[in-house]
Amino acid sequence: MKNKLPTKIITLTEENFKEALKIASEIISNGGIAVIPTETVYGIAASIYNSDAIQKIFEAKNRPMDNPLIVHISDPKQLNDLTDEINETSRKLIQQFWPGPLTLIFKAKEGVDKKVTGGLNTIAVRMPDNAFTLKLIEMTGPLAAPSANISGKPSGTEISDIFEELNGKVDVIVDEGIVRCGLESTVINTLINPPVILRKGTISKEMIEKVVGVVTFSSPGEGTISPGTKYKHYAPGVKTTYIKKISSPDHFNLLMGTISKDKKIGIIHFGLDIEGSYKNIKIENLSGNPEYASKFFYRTLRKMEKSVDEIIILPLPEHHGLWISLEDRIERGSDKIIDVI
Repeated sequence: MKNKLPTKIITLTEENFKEALKIASEIISNGGIAVIPTETVYGIAASIYNSDAIQKIFEAKNRPMDNPLIVHISDPKQLNDLTDEINETSRKLIQQFWPGPLTLIFKAKEGVDKKVTGGLNTIAVRMPDNAFTLKLIEMTGPLAAPSANISGKPSGTEISDIFEELNGKVDVIVDEGIVRCGLESTVINTLINPPVILRKGTISKEMIEKVVGVVTFSSPGEGTISPGTKYKHYAPGVKTTYIKKISSPDHFNLLMGTISKDKKIGIIHFGLDIEGSYKNIKIENLSGNPEYASKFFYRTLRKMEKSVDEIIILPLPEHHGLWISLEDRIERGSDKIIDVI
């Protein structure tokens, strides 16, 4: 149920930093929920010690109750309240990547709210790389904070989209501008050997392997202890097709010729040499730079879904590092995947 009043937005500045912290921390400490910035995407935060507040997150997002939440901490010492065991692999990853966009899976300590864990005996934890949110967690204690969006939709990276979906459903929104990374954190399970990446993200397999040796990607169904892997996610509100490979420029021209003139089509590409203008077709170039493409991908999807009837996403330029993580989001959010044209 929506609140009676519109949600207040605090646009974060150096001048109001402390006041924004005070407002957000008081809301959370009193059982409210707040949209907060992180380096990955915006999150909806509640105290992990307030079960009613955690329930508000699920209601605001229309999120299935068996979808676990990521707990955000400000200091690795706070892990002592969440788990009884931190293995050597986790310690190495914490040392190398925290604060940052890497979520680790631990055995949950007895007494951790089952709403946080999705009813599982494991818990997902990370330490975000954002000055405001780290300070906020110092004041409130650990926060459960899934992405700030309606479940199944692209994650919120810009406040205008977040406000449109969550106005009246959260108590305050802290606006720090568009996020730095644009994709959710990498999630890795170090409870097994070799460790398994359950959700691809900004921290790549190659980066992790430099620290702990061989890791693998999860098989279908293996990622259910991680948020963002069990249900359809990252999907815009219009039909979306992903074309993984175009075998020749002629085939691209044929594709453009077959597009219905009765529909408005949005095309997203990544640095391709596309010339000419096409009626009823909106083209967005997210560049051949993976950091730029990842940062603006969700924002572009959300902008397009408001102005076109269908989205076509063209092939990625490479298939390693961050491109693999971006392709994961594209495939999860697409209605149709075409291997080659």
